Amino acid sequence: MESTEETRERWGAATGFAALLVAAIAVAFERSTPNPNPTPDEVVAFYSDHRTELLAQSLLFVLSAGIFLWFLGSVRAHLARAERGNGRLTSIAYAAGLVWIVVNLAVQAPQIALARAADGDLSPDLATVMNELGLALATIADVPVAVLTIAVGVLSLRANAFPAWLGWLSMVVATAHLIAWTGVVADTGPLAPGGWATFVIYPVFVVWLLAVTSTMVAPRAGRTAAHLRQRSPDHDRE
Repeated sequence: MESTEETRERWGAATGFAALLVAAIAVAFERSTPNPNPTPDEVVAFYSDHRTELLAQSLLFVLSAGIFLWFLGSVRAHLARAERGNGRLTSIAYAAGLVWIVVNLAVQAPQIALARAADGDLSPDLATVMNELGLALATIADVPVAVLTIAVGVLSLRANAFPAWLGWLSMVVATAHLIAWTGVVADTGPLAPGGWATFVIYPVFVVWLLAVTSTMVAPRAGRTAAHLRQRSPDHDRE
């Protein structure tokens, strides 16, 4: 039978599902510009025509980021139990997760500002710059995701923090995000900010998050956590 602490840990991990659900609803409000490289006038028209949807989307994405903060604390605790010792990789994963959340919050700022200003006299040139800023921040967010998934992957393969298959999946996700990150220097093509390749990696990361959350919530994860707490100190020696 589960202890009270293990039950709380599972409920804490379940916030990953809640964060993904809110983010999925936000994606339903997604609207695309007329072309991958819109003119300044098209940018203004886009934010003017979809003002309500974009504000609703940002509201939900910010809420999702807040829930992810809570979930990240559960991930940190799970990794720390597996790693023991000085917790270096756990700290790296946690810090990378925090940076990812902060950058994702920053991504919403230009969208909110442009949507709110779209009803007024919005400069097309300024709108273009702010729109590019949002796309650039979204691309920059690929780096902390890669660091987070690499740390989780290493801990899964070396310390059994998660099943080995999830460790290898983490490495695949990290590779995909590092490839997408190179889009910061691409002006055109699939890897350019807003290009089709930048959207392909989102489902990959969602699959990874679902796998991590499901593993932590499953009763087996609770038993593993209890086993790790009962390990002999001899197992922690390097």
